[in-house]
Amino acid sequence: ELVPNQQSFGHLHHWLKHERYRHLAEVPEGIVHPFLGAGVTKPEPFSLCPTDPRSLEFLGALYDELLPCFTSGDFNVGLDETIDLGPGRSAAAIRERGVGRVYLEFLKSVHGLVSARGKRMQFWADILLNHAELVSEVPKDAVAMLWGYEADHPFEEQTQTLAEAGLPFYVCPGTSSWQSIGGRLDNMLANVRSAAHWGAQRGARGLLVTDWGDRGHLQPSFVSQPGFLTAAALAWSPEDRRFDSLGDPQSFIAMQGIPSPRAELQALELGQVSGALAMPLRNASPLSVLLTRFDAPFPPAELAALTPDALARTSEKLTLGLLGRDPRRSLGANSRFLGTEEREVHWATQLMRFACALGRARLEAGDGRALERLHAHHRARLADDLEPLIAAHRRLWLERSRPGGLDRSARWLERILEALRAT
Repeated sequence: ELVPNQQSFGHLHHWLKHERYRHLAEVPEGIVHPFLGAGVTKPEPFSLCPTDPRSLEFLGALYDELLPCFTSGDFNVGLDETIDLGPGRSAAAIRERGVGRVYLEFLKSVHGLVSARGKRMQFWADILLNHAELVSEVPKDAVAMLWGYEADHPFEEQTQTLAEAGLPFYVCPGTSSWQSIGGRLDNMLANVRSAAHWGAQRGARGLLVTDWGDRGHLQPSFVSQPGFLTAAALAWSPEDRRFDSLGDPQSFIAMQGIPSPRAELQALELGQVSGALAMPLRNASPLSVLLTRFDAPFPPAELAALTPDALARTSEKLTLGLLGRDPRRSLGANSRFLGTEEREVHWATQLMRFACALGRARLEAGDGRALERLHAHHRARLADDLEPLIAAHRRLWLERSRPGGLDRSARWLERILEALRAT
């Protein structure tokens, strides 16, 4: 069953940045939000204004275009991450009634639109759970989608809040693939296990595993597979202790009932590499941050403990343990004889090695040096390594996906190349 989704509060920047719709925004002049494209610094409107009746008219028109395309009785309306709610056009209403109450009133209005169209509303529960005292007032046929993507997400506390209010809900862990390049397997296992356990304990209607593409969707599709399979297994058997840790990759693959060619084994090993840096981050891996935040002050605060030796050891593990060959060769002529997943594994491995080399060069240069100020021979070597990776990324993307999004994805890497080539 394919359930439609239409963001209906936050995450509407792709609409609201256009003059035709800007008047509907909570902050029409825009904010600098976490979901801007690569290199974009111009503020964008992010959320609808909940006190403007035209916002509901706009949503109703969207729903009338979207919903006839689906047979599902469910409809996910988003309502998550309303990060600019308050300082804009609804400020007076929020001062009078409180931000939680204004949010709930808009949720109820959206619920009315959905119900009038014969659908059952699903909504992400993060904002509502910030105002737990209001949970009991949500319409009882709305389904809260309780998401959280870290190993320590408070599923125990939050499932209890929803269950005590009598609100139907799903638990929604993630594959831990996004902003990782090769995955964060240990985090995924703990996150999915916790969601499945507490969802079962508190009577959740189901488990929805999520998979996102923050900052360019630089993870190939194989990176998400362990999360999909683990979530499927634990949704059926939440207390299966075999999923407490990865253990032996070969056994893990056999336990999930899938074939075990070299590509799958390499993929699982790749997903453990970020943990080898002993630097657990939230919602990202250290190597991914080295790429997507290359133009921030260096090193970023979350990577303050990173050392050249740690990156060298990680690069060696990637080279010897996964590729077992000169990493440049897999982009050469013989790569056409490999399957798509094998080439994706090789590409992700090489991009992670590049991140190691980039980080080492900057740490060894010292003084938070910008890429443009690295020694010319270092910049040339790094650029020569990155350029074929960008070309390979474009080829591999089109083997599985439509072109939409590819230019925006490649831009996250092309900006690094431009900085390295700058004279």
